[in-house]
Amino acid sequence: MNIYKDDFGNTAMIDNVTILPYKGASKRENSFKLIIKADYDNDFIYHVSVYETEKDALNKLQEFSCGTFQEIQ
Repeated sequence: MNIYKDDFGNTAMIDNVTILPYKGASKRENSFKLIIKADYDNDFIYHVSVYETEKDALNKLQEFSCGTFQEIQ
């Protein structure tokens, strides 16, 4: 899991997950789940989305908080 912080008190996480892409799917596929939460509001989760690639998830992340999210660790 990759963790990101922005300039406005928010945290984002991109996690590699395996999901069934649709009802009745016979196999699971790798996906990337983007979660964004407000640290200042009891960790309120205000965005969750799933992408086929990590690059797609990172591109979406940059649309939030004026593009100020930076990876930590």
